[in-house]
Amino acid sequence: MQYLQLCMYILGGLVLIAVGANGFIDGTTAFAQRLRIPPLIAGLVVVGMATSAPELMVSVIASLSDHASLAVGNAVGSNIANIAMVLGIVALIRTVVPPSSLLRQEYLLMLGGTLLGALVLWNLYLGRWEGLLLLGALGLMMWQVVRWVQQRPAVAAVENPTVSLAWGWGRILLYLLVGLVMLLLGSKWMVDTAVRLAQLLGVSDLVIGLTIAAIGTSLPELAASITAALKGQTEITVGNILGSNLFNILGIVGVCALLAPGTLDASLSTRDLPVLIGFSLLLGLLLRQPLRRGHGLLLFSGFCGYQVVLWSGGAAA
Repeated sequence: MQYLQLCMYILGGLVLIAVGANGFIDGTTAFAQRLRIPPLIAGLVVVGMATSAPELMVSVIASLSDHASLAVGNAVGSNIANIAMVLGIVALIRTVVPPSSLLRQEYLLMLGGTLLGALVLWNLYLGRWEGLLLLGALGLMMWQVVRWVQQRPAVAAVENPTVSLAWGWGRILLYLLVGLVMLLLGSKWMVDTAVRLAQLLGVSDLVIGLTIAAIGTSLPELAASITAALKGQTEITVGNILGSNLFNILGIVGVCALLAPGTLDASLSTRDLPVLIGFSLLLGLLLRQPLRRGHGLLLFSGFCGYQVVLWSGGAAA
């Protein structure tokens, strides 16, 4: 009965996160439009970072609660889930067309950010100077993306259909504020409950971060990606995954390092970082061609297999 209650509490936290994330993303999109930020920059940079808000909130709260492995596991696990779960499911629904040259360039940045983040995490210690390094690298990469976008003024971005230029500043600020509050409450609720569940199940904080937290915070991206796929806009999915993964591995891990430097779970370097790098490299190979159902099945099966490995070998020491 206690397990069922905790699972229901986690589900409640995830609902708060999902609803809050939706409002926060809409508010961010409208904010970018009112400031007349070019649509493609808003789509690739502003909204791409906003979709990582659930991961950021959960990881920040976990770091401040002295659960650094859960915080980092959430960031790493969300990147794995974005590639293998989200893109895998999208490819099962509809063929994903090869991305534009701009997204292929962004993939190289994402891969570089992933390798840098993995290198920093490999020694299983996060220091504040490493956090500054990761955040500095994120800033440089975002600047490069903006430069690429500005060199391609003819490329159009698909705007958020729920957001209109008619939105006033009051409505924008309300969406941002309410969305942010719901994200904070849902994240705090989920982290506290997930830690209790981990203690009862005898698994590590890292495993909870890589599984429950990572999948939960990736649900808004999954919902948005499925919606885009049903409309035939699969390139949006790829762009969101690349932007979100870049921000997760550099921005979120960087913030965690500044807030709570310390030692991480040893399994991170022997099991989880190699999986993240492997899926990131596989993504580059798959994007050379249209992603069909067979590719989607490969990605999603790999994700399910990884989850089985985590739960079967994730007992806390």
